[in-house]
Amino acid sequence: MFDALAGLMAWFYSIWPSYGGAIILLTLTVMLVLTPLTLRGTKSMLRMQQLQPEMKRIQKEFKDDRQRQNEELMAFYKENGINPLASCLPLLIQMPVFIVLYRALRGLTSTSSDVTALCPQGGCFEPKYLSHSSELYQSLASHTQMDWLGFNLAISPSQALSESFVTFIPFGIMIIVVLVSGYVQQAQIQGRSQNQQSQNAQQQMIMKILPAFIGLISFGLPGALVLYFVTSNLFRVGQQWLITRTSYSDEAVAAGVIEVEADEKQKPKKSEAAGNGKAVSGGTKGKPTPSRGGSSSNGKSKGNTSKRTSGRGGTTPSLPQPRPRKKKR
Repeated sequence: MFDALAGLMAWFYSIWPSYGGAIILLTLTVMLVLTPLTLRGTKSMLRMQQLQPEMKRIQKEFKDDRQRQNEELMAFYKENGINPLASCLPLLIQMPVFIVLYRALRGLTSTSSDVTALCPQGGCFEPKYLSHSSELYQSLASHTQMDWLGFNLAISPSQALSESFVTFIPFGIMIIVVLVSGYVQQAQIQGRSQNQQSQNAQQQMIMKILPAFIGLISFGLPGALVLYFVTSNLFRVGQQWLITRTSYSDEAVAAGVIEVEADEKQKPKKSEAAGNGKAVSGGTKGKPTPSRGGSSSNGKSKGNTSKRTSGRGGTTPSLPQPRPRKKKR
């Protein structure tokens, strides 16, 4: 895996001869590969929001029997095709990718004290996991720094700060971007949740701490990995924005099925009350006299009687409204 990841980065370097550019292209490739998993996690999260009332009912019904509650919830998840961990899968899969990338970058920037023709001053990089004929290997083997936009991606922000504050500035900017973009992602996800109180308290705490934790560990990682965090976070912010604009806008009505049904159940009561009120007020204006053939005392046809029976100004109450049909879950 180290050779494959380093070889892919070398291929990107041949297309875009820039250390930072190769890392950005490599990160975008990883994010695109994980996109299907992200979409599946989003659909599962949306489905859980739709079925949240039923899940609450199960939790309330078996609140005194935690084991039975878990069994019922697992059966409910299986019946409705829900995976509670689906939204976490992209992050979990990124962990081994991050570890491999960390080791690969460490290998690419490993130094040697030997003096060679390519490195007369000594202390140049001796890249591992790369073919000696690749452009990336030849470029690194003759340098002591992985320069990108004027700063060295081979050192960590803490090392840069030990040199000088000016050297630390670009690293500090990247760490700030990592922190801000991490919390923006959490705000995007929580903003789509219809009932944030239904979320697990421990999960909420983890989601709040995780961006700060990544920013903290970035302080001791090589700048190349911090750039990986910056690129992946910004990609996910754009991805979540696109998901919100597409999937959640199309499923907005479906996600609010329960609320719509609750409103519909109240409408007949209001309609009947309004109809009865009109009937009473209409009946006080005069006492109608029954007539033969369905006509009124003033000689009007049967069609007028139908208006009175519909509850529009007549003495008879309005017909009961049909109950709204519940959508199948």
